[in-house]
Amino acid sequence: MDGSSVEPLVTPSSDPSQIKLDATAGKIYWAEDPTGSRIMRANLDGSGAEPLIEVETGVPHGIALDVSNNHLYWMNIETSTIHRSNLDGTGTVDLLTTGISPIDLALDLVHGQMYWTENGQDNRHIRRANLDGTGIETLVTGLGNPLGIALDIAADKMYWADNNRLKIQRANLDGSDVEDVLSDLDHSPTFIALDVPIPEPGTLVLLAMGIAVVLYRKRRTAPE
Repeated sequence: MDGSSVEPLVTPSSDPSQIKLDATAGKIYWAEDPTGSRIMRANLDGSGAEPLIEVETGVPHGIALDVSNNHLYWMNIETSTIHRSNLDGTGTVDLLTTGISPIDLALDLVHGQMYWTENGQDNRHIRRANLDGTGIETLVTGLGNPLGIALDIAADKMYWADNNRLKIQRANLDGSDVEDVLSDLDHSPTFIALDVPIPEPGTLVLLAMGIAVVLYRKRRTAPE
């Protein structure tokens, strides 16, 4: 974690990007472009590399994993679409195919939503939708060149890198209270990752149930 003891794992056939880990199953996922245009998977030590999805048109990007539901989310930045497949690459479903210009993708599995940055000519902003592609919302507008996005669900925050404005920003998950985290950087930031606890789906529901039980018990034991 301190950058020492660098070791090669995989030598892709074309430019790799968008690495995601399934630590439970011991797998690493990544996209290859522009000549390969596919999504790959291997063991964490680099062995057993296998192609999962071959993209005939465009460039796969923005990989996100929903391991508990066996789902792999990904976008195509040339066709401006968002898709979902099984973790083994089968069963591709087209979730969003019109009206978006996605760059990077992050999942909120607690609330069942996906967030993405957009970098079209007139729509440089952040949006979200339900995991099935319904209920699209525009959250933050007027950005310079938003690229990578990451979520801190427990803190109700989303972070993104603004490549043109040399800064990293954050806001509440509903897009309110935008603020600079880092600004006037020496180089253009691209993608971002957070070292934060990731709540499991259903965590907030269980927490709410626990609070309700405590309040009920206090009410039952309170003096008249």
